[in-house]
Amino acid sequence: MTLVKTKLRWQPVAALATPITASAERYGSIPKIYIRCTESKDLDRRSIIQNMPCQKVYELPSSHSPFFSMPEKLVAILEDAY
Repeated sequence: MTLVKTKLRWQPVAALATPITASAERYGSIPKIYIRCTESKDLDRRSIIQNMPCQKVYELPSSHSPFFSMPEKLVAILEDAY
């Protein structure tokens, strides 16, 4: 965890706040899955599941960084999804 803490940086808000235009023809044609980290404290993203059709929704009882806290479970989800 020491390495993680030394690499953490604030992220720009613009990536989340900048509106985009996505067409059903292009973006809508891409199959989507969603991995919801149920213990994440940064933002409540439950509305994403209602607002974006996903082929499958997975849930992990992890923080926002499952690649650190439970990498094996994350890999299992990715293998199942693809």
